[in-house]
Amino acid sequence: MGVRDELRKMSKEAYKLYGRNRYLIESLYVTVKQSIGSHLFCLSPIT
Repeated sequence: MGVRDELRKMSKEAYKLYGRNRYLIESLYVTVKQSIGSHLFCLSPIT
């Protein structure tokens, strides 16, 4: 059980340090992906 508890402790500390930044990066990625996807769809020829 000691290893599992240590991993949970490390995970919780890492989330406190990087959790907000991770959320911002993921939301930026999704926004860019949606923007590029919509532009590629508009530029593709209709078959």
